[in-house]
Order: sequence, then structure tokens, then C-alpha cells
Amino acid sequence: DAPPTVLMMGEIGERKGAFDLVQTIPAVLQAVPNAHFRFAGNGETEELQNMANDLGVRDHVDVMGWTSGEAKVDAFQSADVYCLPSYAENLPVSILEAMAARLPVISTPVAGTPEEVLEGKTGFLVQPGDKDALSDRLVRLLSDPSLRSNMGMAGRKHAEENFDNEVVCKRLIELWESTR
Repeated sequence: DAPPTVLMMGEIGERKGAFDLVQTIPAVLQAVPNAHFRFAGNGETEELQNMANDLGVRDHVDVMGWTSGEAKVDAFQSADVYCLPSYAENLPVSILEAMAARLPVISTPVAGTPEEVLEGKTGFLVQPGDKDALSDRLVRLLSDPSLRSNMGMAGRKHAEENFDNEVVCKRLIELWESTR
């Protein structure tokens, strides 16, 4: 059985909340000991890896670097939860990609994100930098497969109904369908 996996895709650094996410891992592992975290993106990958090593969670962290094409599709399809705890955003495409892949999303209420992530319905919104809330929501989703499934399906429906006119979303949904 594959471990429950959290995916973050985007620039690795402070702005996207990657360091906050890695700092929640020890708390999450207390509740979900087999949880796995994948970070896909370039940026401060070495700092992130060092932080994971220092926290003693290296075996639960996969720093993937820049990910595109088939590897990106695979990353979304092998994940259980998508997490983007950003401090600043526009309208994150990676959240739409995650929703197209039927993943529940944990993010922050910055810029256009609340239009994508409906609190308690398609995922959870936490304040930027609130690592306690972040680890709480991660544990909640990682330990409840039916909540993940329900939120993931609601997210997919929300993406189709509200972002379908966005070419990117249409293309992504077709991509997911072709690889199912």
C-alpha cells in the first residue's frame, strides 16, 4: 500500500510556503507515521533538503526538482493531497491542476486562491505562516480517505464548472482523462 502523499508543486522557497510545509512534517508524522511529502519545482531545493535532514524527516521527503510532462502528471496522480501554503500568488494554475486530478487542496487565502479552494468543501484554507493549522489540516486529510475523496471530487466539479473556459483547465482535464 502506497503511503499517503502530499504534493507541492511550484517554486521552492519562502514565498510559496515550502519551508513552512517542511517544518510541519515532524508534527504530521506523529499522527500519520507513513506520510510522504513530494516537492516539485526549482528554487531553493538544497535549502529544503537540508531542512528536511536537520528535522530528521529525510526519509519522508522527496525533493523532485523541476517537473513537467509525464512526470508532472504522475506526480499529481500519485499524490493524495495537494498543498500550496503561499504567502503571495495570482491565480495558481497548480491548484487547478490538482483539482483536475481530483486532489483535495490545502492553501492560503491569498489573491485568487479562495476562488479555487472552497473552505471545507474542496479543501482547506489556512493563514500564511500558520504551521499549526497547516499540520492540523494535513493530518485531517491524510488520515481520512473518504474526506480526501469527497473533497477531491468536489474540487474537480468546481474546476470544471468555474474554470472550464480557462484553456489551461480544459487541456489538463483532457490530459488526465487520456492517462486514466
